[in-house]
Amino acid sequence: MSPSKLLALCLLALFAPRAEAASPAEPPSIVGEIPTKIDDPEESSSLAVPEPEVLTEYEFALLKQAATNCTYWNQANRTVTDPERLQMFHRMLLIERDLGFPHQARGLTLAAACMESAYKVHVKGDCRKKYITEKRGYGRNRRLHFLRDENGQLLTKVSCPSKGLVQQMGWWKKMIRKGRRLGYTITDNPNLPRVYRKWLRKDIRYDWEAAVWAWGHWFMRQYRKLTGTDGKTKPVCSFKPYEWKSKTRGYVRKYGTRESRFVAAANATAVRGRPQCLKYKEDPKKRRGWRCVKRANRCYERTKHHKELRRWQIAIAKTQRQDTLQGSAAGQ
Repeated sequence: MSPSKLLALCLLALFAPRAEAASPAEPPSIVGEIPTKIDDPEESSSLAVPEPEVLTEYEFALLKQAATNCTYWNQANRTVTDPERLQMFHRMLLIERDLGFPHQARGLTLAAACMESAYKVHVKGDCRKKYITEKRGYGRNRRLHFLRDENGQLLTKVSCPSKGLVQQMGWWKKMIRKGRRLGYTITDNPNLPRVYRKWLRKDIRYDWEAAVWAWGHWFMRQYRKLTGTDGKTKPVCSFKPYEWKSKTRGYVRKYGTRESRFVAAANATAVRGRPQCLKYKEDPKKRRGWRCVKRANRCYERTKHHKELRRWQIAIAKTQRQDTLQGSAAGQ
């Protein structure tokens, strides 16, 4: 069976309409409630206003791209057929809708989960070897000593600061707790497997639903600052509708629309942080004071998350264009 047919069967089993029966209701799933019905985008070209738990046609297309077109998903047939992960994709798209993601940014959390952890919830990253040290002495004589074993070798340990679905560091815990207080958590389900509860006792970043909400909330905060829609600051990035001039590469063509460029800049700022103002070591004009090394505030930077999302968007547009051409040819 081909991967596309296998994925179609899994999606139909998850999101197909269910007939009402007299049997008692099934217990809730691990990752939240599953919609009772969803329109197939291949059968209907336009959808009405969706219900709170129903995906739109574009969201359904993003879910299919995340399941079949992820760069770092190297399992069999390169297709996600696990029902739990498909339900997780569905819940992540609903979280983006709750946070008010712009149209060009829809699916960015899926792309981040693909590139950071390959859709694995319990994973550690940025691992590096560190030497085990301790401080000895008092006052001015306090020094840092490296510990050694019986053979005189330096003792080392492996430290992994990034954890979870989107590889978040320790400072994310405060925002993740805020998301859990707002109801974005997987612990509300009484049928949560024991292994999930074991992970959550070790670290709160393994609560993928709260982690995705925190990541999306931080992205939207940077997006509003860059676009000037937060009501506090002016737009940081002033993109022009035409090509801009570069000193090194001549005229560089813009990528995507103006909204897409704002999304890329906000994603770069949210992931890499705001650029710091550093003092130049050698000032040719001998000016004193501090000057920003990066004045553009990451307005022209892109991340691997946005590149992956743009690849999905191009594939969706290509599929829609082919369907339109086939429909017009069949009508003639």
